[in-house]
Amino acid sequence: MICHFCRRVPCTVSLNGGEICQDRKPANDNFQRGDRVLIVPPARVLLTPHYYARLAIAVSNLKLPRRKIPDWIADYIYREDITFFFASGSLYEIDDEEIDYAFGGDLSFRWISDFKRSAGTIPLNSPHHTIELRLRLLALAFWIHSPEVARHFAR
Repeated sequence: MICHFCRRVPCTVSLNGGEICQDRKPANDNFQRGDRVLIVPPARVLLTPHYYARLAIAVSNLKLPRRKIPDWIADYIYREDITFFFASGSLYEIDDEEIDYAFGGDLSFRWISDFKRSAGTIPLNSPHHTIELRLRLLALAFWIHSPEVARHFAR
């Protein structure tokens, strides 16, 4: 796969997501020098059993109650100094209601408890595509909060 930013094959930075190719130079006036640009991990990476398991371990290690996890996600993904792009180069805009939509309006966030409980075990099957948005938001929050941990999700 050719990197849409540097046009090299392979560019591991843009293939794994979470980081931006060093050759990426946004051309618009809205980009400030201090802004961080992150590549959104693609579904083929997010929906692997190993990515799921490593993300579950990281969420479990936050030691936050399940109802605080969405607030934690919001604290990181709604920052103004970070711009998200898909690997194709198109902008990924996160809607104000994205977290509620990702969790299906379930304000009890019971899925997070089940997710944290699964930490340490690799699922036998790939995660279902319906939880892709949940995993994406969690992964993006980790890429901002602690990239040294997130770097290991796609190993």
